[in-house]
Amino acid sequence: MGDHPDFDHMSITTTETLADDIFYILSPTGAIDLTPLVVIRPCPTCHQREVAYADKLDKNKGVSLKTFDRGHVLYEPSLVDEIRTIAHPHGNASDAI
Repeated sequence: MGDHPDFDHMSITTTETLADDIFYILSPTGAIDLTPLVVIRPCPTCHQREVAYADKLDKNKGVSLKTFDRGHVLYEPSLVDEIRTIAHPHGNASDAI
């Protein structure tokens, strides 16, 4: 995430199995995976690993992700179904998050 990361990279000891390149928050009950709302992806604009949040759905390109650090936009089609399930758990899907 560059020379001046917005988020501290840290190591923790846990009995839980955690994956690499997943953005977690630590809670009193353990690590919480924020995928698909917050993800770590390579940015095609600046060529850095960036932390990005789901901003909206694009009908042609998938989930529009906006990076926290630089505001770059990237698209991730593989997250569409997960975002729709979270946004509309009863099947009433829309193109807005």
